[in-house]
Amino acid sequence: MAETVETAPFVLSVPALLREDPFLRGRILYRCLAARAGTRRDLRAVHIDALRGLCEGKGDGRLSMPGGVSACRRGPFLFLEKEGEERGLRYSGEEYPFSADAYDCCLHDFNGNMDRIPRNLYTKWFDYDKIGTFPVFRTRRPGDRMTILSAGSPGGTVSKKLARVMLDAGIPAELRDRIVLPFHGKEALWVPGVRMGDAFRITPETARILEIRVL
Repeated sequence: MAETVETAPFVLSVPALLREDPFLRGRILYRCLAARAGTRRDLRAVHIDALRGLCEGKGDGRLSMPGGVSACRRGPFLFLEKEGEERGLRYSGEEYPFSADAYDCCLHDFNGNMDRIPRNLYTKWFDYDKIGTFPVFRTRRPGDRMTILSAGSPGGTVSKKLARVMLDAGIPAELRDRIVLPFHGKEALWVPGVRMGDAFRITPETARILEIRVL
Protein backbone atom coordinates (compact mmCIF):
# COMPACT_ATOMS: atom_id res chain seq x y z
CA MET A 1 0.00 0.00 0.00
CA ALA A 2 1.80 3.12 -1.23
CA GLU A 3 -0.58 5.69 0.21
CA THR A 4 -0.13 7.17 3.66
CA VAL A 5 -3.14 7.49 5.95
CA GLU A 6 -3.40 11.14 4.92
CA THR A 7 -3.43 10.41 1.16
CA ALA A 8 -5.37 7.16 1.04
CA PRO A 9 -8.14 7.18 -1.59
CA PHE A 10 -11.81 7.60 -0.74
CA VAL A 11 -13.02 5.70 -3.84
CA LEU A 12 -11.77 2.13 -4.23
CA SER A 13 -12.01 -0.29 -7.13
CA VAL A 14 -13.57 -3.40 -5.58
CA PRO A 15 -12.19 -5.84 -8.23
CA ALA A 16 -8.68 -4.43 -7.71
CA LEU A 17 -9.06 -4.67 -3.93
CA LEU A 18 -10.19 -8.30 -4.11
CA ARG A 19 -7.08 -9.23 -6.05
CA GLU A 20 -4.96 -8.32 -3.03
CA ASP A 21 -3.89 -10.76 -0.33
CA PRO A 22 -6.63 -10.94 2.36
CA PHE A 23 -4.32 -9.47 5.03
CA LEU A 24 -3.27 -6.57 2.78
CA ARG A 25 -6.92 -6.08 1.80
CA GLY A 26 -7.77 -5.44 5.44
CA ARG A 27 -4.85 -3.02 5.84
CA ILE A 28 -5.94 -1.04 2.79
CA LEU A 29 -9.49 -0.75 4.10
CA TYR A 30 -8.22 0.28 7.53
CA ARG A 31 -5.97 3.02 6.13
CA CYS A 32 -8.67 4.40 3.84
CA LEU A 33 -11.31 4.37 6.57
CA ALA A 34 -8.95 6.05 9.04
CA ALA A 35 -8.07 8.73 6.49
CA ARG A 36 -11.72 9.44 5.70
CA ALA A 37 -12.72 9.54 9.37
CA GLY A 38 -9.72 11.72 10.19
CA THR A 39 -8.84 9.55 13.18
CA ARG A 40 -8.07 5.94 14.16
CA ARG A 41 -10.14 6.30 17.31
CA ASP A 42 -13.02 3.83 17.61
CA LEU A 43 -11.88 1.81 14.57
CA ARG A 44 -12.13 -1.87 15.42
CA ALA A 45 -11.65 -5.18 13.65
CA VAL A 46 -15.42 -5.56 13.46
CA HIS A 47 -15.62 -2.46 11.24
CA ILE A 48 -12.95 -3.76 8.86
CA ASP A 49 -14.66 -7.15 8.75
CA ALA A 50 -17.93 -5.43 7.84
CA LEU A 51 -16.20 -3.51 5.02
CA ARG A 52 -14.62 -6.71 3.73
CA GLY A 53 -18.02 -8.36 3.71
CA LEU A 54 -19.49 -5.44 1.76
CA CYS A 55 -16.71 -5.70 -0.85
CA GLU A 56 -16.73 -9.48 -1.07
CA GLY A 57 -20.52 -9.71 -1.45
CA LYS A 58 -22.30 -9.56 -4.80
CA GLY A 59 -24.76 -6.76 -4.15
CA ASP A 60 -24.64 -3.05 -3.43
CA GLY A 61 -25.02 -1.80 0.11
CA ARG A 62 -24.29 0.88 2.67
CA LEU A 63 -22.69 0.74 6.12
CA SER A 64 -22.31 3.35 8.85
CA MET A 65 -18.73 3.56 10.13
CA PRO A 66 -17.08 5.46 13.01
CA GLY A 67 -16.15 9.09 12.47
CA GLY A 68 -19.32 9.93 10.57
CA VAL A 69 -18.28 7.88 7.54
CA SER A 70 -20.65 5.94 5.32
CA ALA A 71 -19.26 3.10 3.19
CA CYS A 72 -21.30 2.81 0.01
CA ARG A 73 -20.82 -0.10 -2.43
CA ARG A 74 -22.03 0.77 -5.93
CA GLY A 75 -21.21 -1.84 -8.53
CA PRO A 76 -17.42 -2.13 -8.85
CA PHE A 77 -16.68 0.82 -6.54
CA LEU A 78 -16.59 1.42 -2.79
CA PHE A 79 -17.17 5.06 -1.80
CA LEU A 80 -16.16 6.28 1.66
CA GLU A 81 -18.37 9.29 2.27
CA LYS A 82 -18.60 11.78 5.08
CA GLU A 83 -22.21 12.00 6.21
CA GLY A 84 -23.85 15.15 4.90
CA GLU A 85 -21.41 15.66 2.02
CA GLU A 86 -23.38 13.45 -0.40
CA ARG A 87 -20.24 12.46 -2.27
CA GLY A 88 -21.71 9.20 -3.49
CA LEU A 89 -25.25 10.44 -3.94
CA ARG A 90 -24.14 13.02 -6.49
CA TYR A 91 -23.11 10.32 -8.95
CA SER A 92 -26.73 9.43 -9.80
CA GLY A 93 -25.85 5.75 -10.05
CA GLU A 94 -23.01 6.35 -12.55
CA GLU A 95 -19.77 4.43 -12.07
CA TYR A 96 -16.38 5.83 -13.00
CA PRO A 97 -13.34 3.57 -13.61
CA PHE A 98 -10.24 4.37 -11.56
CA SER A 99 -7.97 1.69 -13.04
CA ALA A 100 -7.11 0.27 -16.45
CA ASP A 101 -8.02 -3.11 -14.94
CA ALA A 102 -11.64 -1.96 -14.90
CA TYR A 103 -11.75 -2.30 -18.71
CA ASP A 104 -11.91 -5.18 -21.15
CA CYS A 105 -11.14 -4.81 -24.89
CA CYS A 106 -11.75 -7.16 -27.81
CA LEU A 107 -12.01 -7.06 -31.62
CA HIS A 108 -14.97 -8.19 -33.74
CA ASP A 109 -15.69 -8.28 -37.44
CA PHE A 110 -18.65 -6.08 -38.43
CA ASN A 111 -21.26 -6.94 -41.04
CA GLY A 112 -22.68 -3.42 -41.38
CA ASN A 113 -25.78 -4.05 -39.27
CA MET A 114 -26.06 -0.82 -37.27
CA ASP A 115 -28.85 -2.32 -35.13
CA ARG A 116 -26.22 -4.53 -33.47
CA ILE A 117 -24.50 -1.55 -31.84
CA PRO A 118 -24.95 -1.93 -28.05
CA ARG A 119 -26.89 0.74 -26.18
CA ASN A 120 -25.37 -0.26 -22.85
CA LEU A 121 -23.88 2.66 -20.90
CA TYR A 122 -20.82 0.59 -20.05
CA THR A 123 -20.16 -1.16 -23.37
CA LYS A 124 -19.18 0.83 -26.47
CA TRP A 125 -18.07 -0.01 -30.01
CA PHE A 126 -15.48 1.94 -32.01
CA ASP A 127 -14.19 1.70 -35.57
CA TYR A 128 -10.89 -0.10 -35.05
CA ASP A 129 -9.58 0.65 -38.55
CA LYS A 130 -9.92 4.40 -37.89
CA ILE A 131 -7.94 4.05 -34.67
CA GLY A 132 -5.42 1.50 -35.94
CA THR A 133 -4.31 0.34 -32.50
CA PHE A 134 -5.60 -0.46 -29.04
CA PRO A 135 -6.18 2.60 -26.86
CA VAL A 136 -4.06 3.69 -23.93
CA PHE A 137 -5.90 3.78 -20.59
CA ARG A 138 -4.85 6.71 -18.43
CA THR A 139 -6.08 9.72 -16.48
CA ARG A 140 -6.57 13.07 -18.20
CA ARG A 141 -3.72 15.43 -19.08
CA PRO A 142 -3.54 19.05 -20.27
CA GLY A 143 -4.51 19.29 -23.93
CA ASP A 144 -6.79 16.23 -23.96
CA ARG A 145 -9.90 16.66 -26.09
CA MET A 146 -13.00 14.83 -27.31
CA THR A 147 -14.61 15.03 -30.74
CA ILE A 148 -18.36 15.64 -30.51
CA LEU A 149 -21.05 15.79 -33.19
CA SER A 150 -22.29 19.33 -33.82
CA ALA A 151 -24.80 20.24 -36.52
CA GLY A 152 -23.56 23.83 -36.53
CA SER A 153 -19.91 23.00 -37.26
CA PRO A 154 -18.16 22.41 -40.60
CA GLY A 155 -17.83 18.66 -41.04
CA GLY A 156 -20.48 18.09 -38.39
CA THR A 157 -18.10 17.74 -35.45
CA VAL A 158 -16.31 19.95 -32.95
CA SER A 159 -13.23 19.22 -30.84
CA LYS A 160 -14.01 20.01 -27.21
CA LYS A 161 -11.67 20.17 -24.24
CA LEU A 162 -12.04 17.05 -22.11
CA ALA A 163 -12.03 19.25 -19.03
CA ARG A 164 -15.15 21.00 -20.36
CA VAL A 165 -16.83 17.68 -21.18
CA MET A 166 -16.31 16.51 -17.60
CA LEU A 167 -17.43 19.83 -16.15
CA ASP A 168 -20.59 19.90 -18.28
CA ALA A 169 -21.37 16.31 -17.23
CA GLY A 170 -21.30 17.31 -13.56
CA ILE A 171 -18.45 14.97 -12.63
CA PRO A 172 -17.24 16.04 -9.16
CA ALA A 173 -14.00 18.01 -9.29
CA GLU A 174 -12.27 15.66 -6.84
CA LEU A 175 -12.76 12.72 -9.25
CA ARG A 176 -11.83 14.25 -12.62
CA ASP A 177 -8.08 13.67 -12.28
CA ARG A 178 -8.56 10.10 -11.04
CA ILE A 179 -10.91 8.66 -13.67
CA VAL A 180 -9.09 6.37 -16.11
CA LEU A 181 -10.26 6.69 -19.73
CA PRO A 182 -9.35 5.17 -23.13
CA PHE A 183 -7.27 7.53 -25.29
CA HIS A 184 -5.82 7.60 -28.78
CA GLY A 185 -3.10 10.21 -28.42
CA LYS A 186 -4.85 13.18 -26.85
CA GLU A 187 -8.26 12.11 -28.14
CA ALA A 188 -10.53 10.71 -25.41
CA LEU A 189 -12.65 7.91 -26.82
CA TRP A 190 -15.16 7.63 -24.00
CA VAL A 191 -16.14 8.81 -20.53
CA PRO A 192 -18.12 5.82 -19.19
CA GLY A 193 -21.53 6.74 -17.84
CA VAL A 194 -21.31 10.15 -19.56
CA ARG A 195 -20.70 9.96 -23.32
CA MET A 196 -18.46 8.51 -26.02
CA GLY A 197 -16.59 10.63 -28.51
CA ASP A 198 -17.54 10.74 -32.19
CA ALA A 199 -14.08 10.56 -33.80
CA PHE A 200 -14.21 6.76 -34.17
CA ARG A 201 -17.93 5.99 -34.41
CA ILE A 202 -19.16 2.88 -36.20
CA THR A 203 -20.52 3.37 -39.75
CA PRO A 204 -22.02 0.82 -42.18
CA GLU A 205 -18.58 0.74 -43.85
CA THR A 206 -16.80 -0.30 -40.64
CA ALA A 207 -14.95 -3.60 -41.07
CA ARG A 208 -13.58 -4.23 -37.57
CA ILE A 209 -15.01 -3.22 -34.21
CA LEU A 210 -13.08 -2.40 -31.09
CA GLU A 211 -15.35 -3.25 -28.16
CA ILE A 212 -14.49 -1.58 -24.86
CA ARG A 213 -16.38 -2.67 -21.79
CA VAL A 214 -16.30 -1.62 -18.15
CA LEU A 215 -16.15 -4.77 -16.05
